[in-house]
Amino acid sequence: MDIPMDIPMDINALVERAPLLTATTDRSVIGCSGGADSVGLLALAGHCKRDVVAVYVNHGLRPDSERDFEIVAAAAERVGAAAVMVKVDVDRGGSNLEARARDARFVALEQQRAQLDAPTIWLAHTLDDQAETVLLAMMRGSGLAGMAGMAVRRGLIERPALQLRRWEFVALCAQLGIATVDDPMNHDIRFDRVWVRNELMATLSERAHRDMAGVLARQAGIVRSDHEYLERVAAAVLAVANGELAVEMVRPLDIVIARRVMRQFIGEPPIGGKHVEAALRVVYGECTAVELPNRRTL
Repeated sequence: MDIPMDIPMDINALVERAPLLTATTDRSVIGCSGGADSVGLLALAGHCKRDVVAVYVNHGLRPDSERDFEIVAAAAERVGAAAVMVKVDVDRGGSNLEARARDARFVALEQQRAQLDAPTIWLAHTLDDQAETVLLAMMRGSGLAGMAGMAVRRGLIERPALQLRRWEFVALCAQLGIATVDDPMNHDIRFDRVWVRNELMATLSERAHRDMAGVLARQAGIVRSDHEYLERVAAAVLAVANGELAVEMVRPLDIVIARRVMRQFIGEPPIGGKHVEAALRVVYGECTAVELPNRRTL
């Protein structure tokens, strides 16, 4: 969508829509790529006098990564924050480069969080990212968990900007005169998320005659409330089981709850839909055992 750069950004109004920014005074690590969203979140944190550390994860995928960190460091200095660069190795070959880079980034951010004794990691995902996540989940055929999109809080991860728009951060950085990084990978539609962002979202909005990002984000919120309720119901079943889950407890359950009970019972790392169905075949007596990922047997 076109960025309305002529609209002045009211920083206090942005902060009001991102209540996590003022929820505590604890230190937080911000995953900061140098893009307008993460630099904008850094600027809002500085405005709120938060103790934050901008962590730039260098995947080594582009030759100018060192220059990008200089932009991050300058932005951090501008708002009174510290900046750290962490280098990680990501295999360029094969498929799912996006996923491998994301996983490496999370590991690096967690390591920095632990070293800095920070209770939380902040990610600068916006409402636009939420909408894209929902569409990507649809493309994978995900269930409610995928269609629920990203949570504002999940463990140590927090997303303060999930109700803000990407264009608002672009306009905010321009208004403050803070330089940002324009990663060329964000324009390469060979990556699924980039294609969804630059091609599919525009087509859907044009066809619907409305901004579909907001529609999809609202849908994610509704689905999340349903998903979290069903998860609580399944957890209550397991609480009664007290660690010893008998098939007689699962068989009478509605399939919607039974699937969640089995996924929660099997635990980490989480299993996908096909392995949940395989586990239920054991429950219903259709087979005596199944092999699960990570050399687990049910």
